[in-house]
Amino acid sequence: RVSLGHAVNALYTSHDPTTRSAADEWLQSFLRSDIAWPLSIQLLSNATDLTSLEALFCARALHVLLRKSVVKPRATQASHAVLVEDDWVNMRSALLALAWNFSVKGVLPNGGVNGGANGGANGGMNSANANCTNEAPPRTVLTQVSLAISVLACKMVSWSADGIVTDLITHFTGIGENGDRINAPTSAKEIVSRWMEGNTPNDPDQHLRLDTDQHAFGEHLLATAGEQCLISILAVLPESCHSKE
Repeated sequence: RVSLGHAVNALYTSHDPTTRSAADEWLQSFLRSDIAWPLSIQLLSNATDLTSLEALFCARALHVLLRKSVVKPRATQASHAVLVEDDWVNMRSALLALAWNFSVKGVLPNGGVNGGANGGANGGMNSANANCTNEAPPRTVLTQVSLAISVLACKMVSWSADGIVTDLITHFTGIGENGDRINAPTSAKEIVSRWMEGNTPNDPDQHLRLDTDQHAFGEHLLATAGEQCLISILAVLPESCHSKE
């Protein structure tokens, strides 16, 4: 984790060509390693301790890794990874959860920053330092995760071409019998709950008018996040994924 952070920072901020070259070589080696996928997922799942550059690199890494993944019996290139059905299913679950999480963060008022001394007009981000350790940029990361989902949709054999769009619509906008946004993962619901706990109707900094029915307000936020997820993914879903040739 520490080495990854150092390499990303060096690649994008160093003015020394030798340093950047060494960082690029290290990151390319990381992308070829067995820990690239699980570590990127793990770090993005708890993105509050990532710098913006680290978050974007990890999200981009998921897209790159899926582009190099194949469903053939064996890889035709050394850089390709052969995945079995369980791998594709687990990857889809992980990516859909990340999409929910970053979409929720993107729709929360003031960028999801709780009221109080730690809040601010810039959502807690230090605009003078793009590499500060703070919340990752939600919409930008969501775009990268959406690109990864679009690649997976085109390659995952068991994901019926006729059902991809329908499944995405149901997953991100489906409502349960009791009206709950049941498809939102627990992690996304917890993000909303934590934010609501830090904001009250009398909070002068946020200027929010929260109804006494906070459950309904939370459902509204999740519904908005689900719609944003769907729009983001469909915007990058290529027509070619329907044929899966």
